[in-house]
Amino acid sequence: MPQHLEQQPIRTDGKAVAALVLGLVSFCATVFTGIPAIVYGFLSLGAIRKSGGRLQGKGMAIAGIVLGFVGQLFVIPLVLLIYFLNSLPGYFDNVKIDAAKVKISVIENECRDYKLRTGNFPADLQELARPMNGRPADLEPDFLIDPWGNPFHYEPQDLNSSGQPHIYSGGPDGNTIIDNWNTK
Repeated sequence: MPQHLEQQPIRTDGKAVAALVLGLVSFCATVFTGIPAIVYGFLSLGAIRKSGGRLQGKGMAIAGIVLGFVGQLFVIPLVLLIYFLNSLPGYFDNVKIDAAKVKISVIENECRDYKLRTGNFPADLQELARPMNGRPADLEPDFLIDPWGNPFHYEPQDLNSSGQPHIYSGGPDGNTIIDNWNTK
């Protein structure tokens, strides 16, 4: 048999190997390797089909395509997760603001009850956290701390038009007033 008619050895297509490797890695690097895995897989299938049997690796090419697509399915949940995690700080700030408003309302009610019992508003909020005349404390000391870890401000001498003392928090930045006069 003449040398030019001898059959060349069968070899594995390099694009099939690349598709498989990129497809496997696409679970970690998603877009950066998933899309190339799909492209190389289809290019390899075309080359194998046209090779007349000289190239093999069809299974690796198909596996690379499938893994590339499956890896891409992780992109959508990953994007949604990143979006969700980025929106959490704003959500928690709003929750903390609402918690501060609720605490201020409770403290205001306790100050009003204190005045009904004694005839005066408490001189400071800590009086609400101390037992009085054999009666347990109205509030736990940690209730007098706002959601950002700062004590609530209390001005018993500063009364609004309905006769309530000013109770407020400095909010998340220390300068955003959250108070009993404007939360209704």
